[in-house]
Amino acid sequence: MTESIIEMCESSKGCVKCVILVINTFLLIVGAASMGTGIWLLTSESSLFYRYHDVIAESDVNAALLKDGVIAMLAGGLAILMFASIGIVAAVTSSTGLLAMYTVLLSALMAVEVAPVILAVVFRADWMSKIDKEVLAEFRDRYGDDNSDESSREFTSAFNALQSDFDCCGWFNGSDYDIQAPQKWNNTKMMVPESCCNAHNQTSRDSCVTEPMTSELYNSIGCRDALTNLLTTYEYVVISLGGVILGLELLMVIGTVTLLSISVGNKYDLS
Repeated sequence: MTESIIEMCESSKGCVKCVILVINTFLLIVGAASMGTGIWLLTSESSLFYRYHDVIAESDVNAALLKDGVIAMLAGGLAILMFASIGIVAAVTSSTGLLAMYTVLLSALMAVEVAPVILAVVFRADWMSKIDKEVLAEFRDRYGDDNSDESSREFTSAFNALQSDFDCCGWFNGSDYDIQAPQKWNNTKMMVPESCCNAHNQTSRDSCVTEPMTSELYNSIGCRDALTNLLTTYEYVVISLGGVILGLELLMVIGTVTLLSISVGNKYDLS
């Protein structure tokens, strides 16, 4: 196998083929990973999509929109798998038809990949502002209202899980609980719920929930900032990976056009 690859790379045409094969093999792995991540997000109850979707269930930016994004990730992974497979077949066979089709499809894919990134950057502030307003509205109306409908109980449970898992309190901070009538979510002197405290015993917990500002166990960061920090980390990873993929795809377009030119030149070489 290694000897055949070395022999293939001895000529300029063979070298281009090698590059295309190696890059497409990498893209196959990336496509499979993207599909796997999408499937996990759609099916795993431990994913962010399932665990906290009740927090923004009534928002315009709701679970349905998030689900559409996950489906887009799944479709993107499938598209990468298909294009990479076509690229491998086109490189191995040196078929001018397949090479031309692959170049056109790959160029279109690059445009499709860049468009949503631009839209996300342009409208990110608007989306975050809308989410802030709607989550706070839901928080005021539904958090801790145990005597209300099932959706309020689900919202409370999801928000408590969010606070416990990310060591945060409230949406912006614990002062969000000041805007609510205390009797709506507790019948004691609690200033914040127990999920806002990292207490391991009842005594420490009681002290934290009644006097959070003086307790070292109180989670002072808001859940918005905690989620933003997490999503920013993911965002950097996704942007970096996307940049690498776009760079490889651009290299693939150049390589495919080069291979296509060589194949067409050899086909009509009358000398």
